[in-house]
Amino acid sequence: MLRNPEADRVEKQRALKFLVHLIADLHQPLHVGDASSRGGNEIQVRFFDRGSNLHRVWDVQIMERHSENEQQWLREIELVNTPKNSAEWTKGTMEDWATETLQVAKEAYCLPGTTMVMKSGTKLGDEYFRFALPIIQRQLAKAGVRTARTLNEIFK
Repeated sequence: MLRNPEADRVEKQRALKFLVHLIADLHQPLHVGDASSRGGNEIQVRFFDRGSNLHRVWDVQIMERHSENEQQWLREIELVNTPKNSAEWTKGTMEDWATETLQVAKEAYCLPGTTMVMKSGTKLGDEYFRFALPIIQRQLAKAGVRTARTLNEIFK
C-alpha cells in the first residue's frame, strides 16, 4: 500500500499509522505475552499501592512514574540506542522481533530475580519498577530503530 503510486493518500496514511502502531506494539512485552491473562489485563496488582492490572503497569504507569517529560525520555532512549545496539536491532524479521519480545514478556510476568509468575493481588513497588524501567527504555529504542529500518526499506 505504501509503495503503491495508485493508492489514495488517506489509504496510505492509514497503512502508515497501522505499520507504526504494529511495530510499537510488537515491542511492548505484555502485547505478545500470556494469552490466558489477556496480556496481563486479568492480573490485578497493586502498583505503589494503587489498584491496576499488569498490562496497564507496563503500558502507562511505569513510564508515568519515571517521568512525563518527553525530552527526558528521548535523552535516555538515545543513551540506550548506541551504534552497536542499533546495528544489532536492525537485523531479523518482525517474527524474530516478536519472539525476542516474548522472551522479555516471560520476565515481565515474574517477580524480579525469580521464575515465580505473579498472581492477582501481587504488590509491586520499587524493586519491580527498577527492574522494568530499563526494559521499557530498551524496548522503546528498539521499536524506534526498527520502525526507521522498515520505513527505509519501504521508501528506498
